[in-house]
Amino acid sequence: MVLNRDQELWAVALWVEKNHGGEGTAYIAQQIQRLSNEGDEAGIATWKTVAERFDHVRLPRTSVQKGTLRGFSASASQKPGRPLKQQLVAPRRPRLALA
Repeated sequence: MVLNRDQELWAVALWVEKNHGGEGTAYIAQQIQRLSNEGDEAGIATWKTVAERFDHVRLPRTSVQKGTLRGFSASASQKPGRPLKQQLVAPRRPRLALA
């Protein structure tokens, strides 16, 4: 099976999630810093794209799976004790700092 470029980038983002979890953002930042030190502009662009994919991978799965992001429904998908707005807002992640 041959993957296209987009599939490869998603695969890397999933690999980072599986192997680094919550520290994935820091791992990606380290890769970008390393490539910056080497002057590898193409590598930097690749890892920035992986970072975007990683952000999508890290979105709360329950809201997406239940469809609450699409219709903003407060019906049965709403968790007791939490306002719907809090359930729909993904936590902000620190942006990757480029030196």
